[in-house]
Amino acid sequence: MASDSLFSDRPRKIIITLTPSFFFNHPLTVLGNKISVLRFQRSLCDPHSTSNGFLRELDTAAVGAFPVAYSLFFVKDLAVSIYKSEGILGFFKCLPEYIAYHLTKDLLRYLVPNFFLPILPKVLGPLPSKIKLYNILDTHNHIRFRYEGFLEKNSQTTTTKFFDFYINQVESELNKIVTSLIVELITYPALTIISRMIIYDGYGPVSFHVLFKHTLSVDGILSLYRGFSYHLLSNIIKYIIKHFNRFVQRTLISDFYLSPMFEQSFPVVLSITQSVLNQFSLIRRCGSKIDGFCIEESSINIFRQMPWVSIFTQMVVTIGLLHIRDKLVTTQIHEFNSQFNE
Repeated sequence: MASDSLFSDRPRKIIITLTPSFFFNHPLTVLGNKISVLRFQRSLCDPHSTSNGFLRELDTAAVGAFPVAYSLFFVKDLAVSIYKSEGILGFFKCLPEYIAYHLTKDLLRYLVPNFFLPILPKVLGPLPSKIKLYNILDTHNHIRFRYEGFLEKNSQTTTTKFFDFYINQVESELNKIVTSLIVELITYPALTIISRMIIYDGYGPVSFHVLFKHTLSVDGILSLYRGFSYHLLSNIIKYIIKHFNRFVQRTLISDFYLSPMFEQSFPVVLSITQSVLNQFSLIRRCGSKIDGFCIEESSINIFRQMPWVSIFTQMVVTIGLLHIRDKLVTTQIHEFNSQFNE
């Protein structure tokens, strides 16, 4: 296969993913980040640390760190305090940096597959064909056969069916997945600095450039990638959720029985898991020796402080409500059909 045809699925233009909802949701991002790391904020954990006293004035004793839903009662007081100390602009903290971060990711999603991935065979030599990178951007010829194979396996269990579907899906979108991995690897340090700026409660203003240099000198360059593994796991779960409806549709086409309980509960479990992983990543990347940020906690210590009972309760209640709703809808449909037949 000619090298030029290997990369025929490259994006033709830069796609900007920023929408008006991004601007309206930013205050929620600010509030959510502050609450999520509250239990590990250095100004509340270390009496000798310096801060602007903003958080110490609040009643934070009963605030849980995970997930945000359990700290909603604290949001009002926090929002009022932000407004009093910083005004309305306090809810749009780091908005320019966040916009630049997302625009950079949009730009890289165009540059990486168009300019970086095509040179991989030249740089790596014969390695791509050994690890099947030769097919990284030219999978359309095989998609139909993969899905035909998926539809033919009607005797599989739900678990096997599920994994077969996502293996096929990953193979058909390998170019996008590799591109996303490279983009996240390049931009994660910027996300680390932005996250720290949002939760910062130290003295004086801090800029992206100054904080970046200070972080390198105090915490080291590797600190910019703290929590990156949890960030990737969160993106993997996000990918699974994104294509779950397609998986359900494929099972219907193939007349494969999919348990309604699995169909309802699995997305809920994934969504809550993704939320927890996002909080893990946020706390890890906000950990620093510098005052105004979070204390440096290991993953084990963060895990131990998770309110697993509350999280499990939320999961069970949500799944139960969905199941009850489905039962009620099914009952109403049966009653309507019986009346219609009469």
